[in-house]
Amino acid sequence: MILVTGATGNVGAELVAERNEDDEPVRAMTRRPRAVRFPAGVEVVYGDFDDPASIDAAFRDVDRAFLMSAQMPGSERRPTHDLRLVEAARRAGVGRVAKLSVFDGGAGDNPIGEWHRQAEAAVVESGMDWTLLRPGRFMSNALQWARRHRRRGGRRPHRGGAPQRRPPALRAGGAHARGRAAHPRRDPRSAS
Repeated sequence: MILVTGATGNVGAELVAERNEDDEPVRAMTRRPRAVRFPAGVEVVYGDFDDPASIDAAFRDVDRAFLMSAQMPGSERRPTHDLRLVEAARRAGVGRVAKLSVFDGGAGDNPIGEWHRQAEAAVVESGMDWTLLRPGRFMSNALQWARRHRRRGGRRPHRGGAPQRRPPALRAGGAHARGRAAHPRRDPRSAS
């Protein structure tokens, strides 16, 4: 069973939808299970970071997980949602995780970089097989930014840097979470 956290977001919803193609048992975690519709066969469960018992329950009987948190960097001193996900996965005996991170993996000497470094370190040091997904910008985000800029009378969003990606471009990471990656990555400091 694979647990998809952030199952109603752009990336999580795409990963859950692939379940129909692969006919794999998928559990979709959301704060509003009654308000969402997923393909037949997808188990929808309640999970809220303000209710730690619900996170543990979501990980019960899961062997693989896709970790995604919508917690805003800087909203707490540490990335508490990511840390809770990793700890719940470890307690449940999950063997493999794929974590949606950021393009540069938290490089840079700033609070946002530090936030992402802590989240990635929790995954890498967890003892589980892991993959860190570090996409560039998403086109869906850029469209949201463009609308906001237009409403405020601002200029066009930044166009340089990393290429824009559609969420399905993360299919390789989803394959790792589903246990199909040829070479699961492990912490190079682990004794295995």
